[in-house]
Amino acid sequence: MDKREEKTLRSVYESFSILLKEKGYGKISAKDLIEKANISRSTFYAHFKSIKDVLSSF
Repeated sequence: MDKREEKTLRSVYESFSILLKEKGYGKISAKDLIEKANISRSTFYAHFKSIKDVLSSF
């Protein structure tokens, strides 16, 4: 894994953690996470199939 990919995943996981505290799992959308992590939709889907995938790899 290269540094750019590590940075992206770290941002996704940190943002996911924040959103879990703010909204709870059931109310987090891919759009919420994409915006919070400041990544593109295509970047999100290159790494994950869904929010459920983020949770399972968290």
